[in-house]
Amino acid sequence: MQTDRRRLSIYAVAGLVSLLLSAWAWWQAPYINQDGVHYLRAAAGDPDALAWIGHWSFYSYLIGLMAGMGLDPYLAAQCLNALFDLIVVLALVRLVDRLTKRPGAMIWGALLILTLPYFNDNRAQIIRDHGYWAFSLLALVAWSRLLADFQWRHLLAWNLWMALATLFRVEGLAFLFLMPLGLLWGPEPRALHWKRFTAALVPVVLLALAAWPWLDRMPDNRLAQWMHQGYRPVVEAGAQLAKTAAGFHRLLPDLPDGGGWLLLVLAMVLSIVKDLGDALSWPLAATLLVLPRPPHSGADDYRRRILPTYALISFLVLLAQEARALVMVSRYTMALALAILPVAALLLDHWWQRRRQTPFWQTLLVALTLTWMAGDSLVNRATPKPWLDTAAHWAADHLPPGSRILTDYQPIRLAWYAKRFGARDLNFERYRGAATPWRRYDYLFVRRPTSGLAMLARRLHAQPVARLGTVERGLVIYDLRPEKRRPGTKGLEP
Repeated sequence: MQTDRRRLSIYAVAGLVSLLLSAWAWWQAPYINQDGVHYLRAAAGDPDALAWIGHWSFYSYLIGLMAGMGLDPYLAAQCLNALFDLIVVLALVRLVDRLTKRPGAMIWGALLILTLPYFNDNRAQIIRDHGYWAFSLLALVAWSRLLADFQWRHLLAWNLWMALATLFRVEGLAFLFLMPLGLLWGPEPRALHWKRFTAALVPVVLLALAAWPWLDRMPDNRLAQWMHQGYRPVVEAGAQLAKTAAGFHRLLPDLPDGGGWLLLVLAMVLSIVKDLGDALSWPLAATLLVLPRPPHSGADDYRRRILPTYALISFLVLLAQEARALVMVSRYTMALALAILPVAALLLDHWWQRRRQTPFWQTLLVALTLTWMAGDSLVNRATPKPWLDTAAHWAADHLPPGSRILTDYQPIRLAWYAKRFGARDLNFERYRGAATPWRRYDYLFVRRPTSGLAMLARRLHAQPVARLGTVERGLVIYDLRPEKRRPGTKGLEP
């Protein structure tokens, strides 16, 4: 009974700290990210924003639902993110609890997720990944139950949580269809493997058949495109990879046949490993490599069957993502990093139980690692943008409706803040270089003093009408209306 109360207290404290960290992150970084503007506009039904996110609208729908309760849309999005991040924390602790039944290991799991720097850095970001991480972890909890006790309720729970994760990121489809392959190996008889594998496919097939008519009515939805034309991204990714591999051969003509492909795959793998290390935290990864390994335990199924299958599917998904866009960021690897954290908690718990028999340098290393992670989590590394509020206020107070503004910053963020402060019908557009028809615009909003737009302002001898913030962290506003009437500037028109 006392152990149960201790478990409940761990969940309660971890949940409370998670909510406080979300509030802290929001207070430190109150400026909306560019993707967040699109999601908020999509929540309000903006067709351009819906087109930009590929009609990937479930996240925006949830934001709109919360905003319909009387909340400001931005606050609604932050509350939704705080809820998802709370689920991540509690699901991670629950997964560790299921694997070990030890309150000590649960504490380590809570410490790791609550001090994970990259996870905490993203708490204030309005991105779909919050929902994907939350439901992916809930799905892993259900899968661990399924592997320990194969019952339909655990199987349906897995499919439900993973289907919800898929509504946030399309890679959830890969886990829905491929994770059952992990049932084909293990200590059970071969016939039982195939029986369970077949049973695991039934909910997936039923879910696909139920979703197909709905997706068929939404041809612009990215999930529908993947379901209907899944071969197209594969073909496009293959063409992009072939083009890149050929580029290696042009740069290094002495490469043997196939050398370009080898370099390309190596570069992709290194990129994924680098971003996985960033998501997991490199100091933590290095610390885990030197800690003693625990003996066989109740977590063996997770370490030997669940995590390898999950990691392999994750790696294939990440390779496909990189092949399609030739870009990798750490938030794509975050789901895999979260799946690794329970193993990290087991290692640290095992070390803690035998810490008196381990060298002092291991204690010092663990202490320094956790201190660094906690400190890094509390310090937001986003660049302060106080001028963004000021520029939006200035635009709302001084620009007439219908003004067209050329900027070297993110126009969608400027437009969103200006509208938030009462501006009407202001058109912000990004400067695209010398061919940009500057005479069509009324104002310049110059963020960087060395940008092409700043050079245009100097060539026009335009006089600034406002300087907001500092040179390094500010913005200069120029009025182009006199320049459009000045005869001497005619030759500058593209």
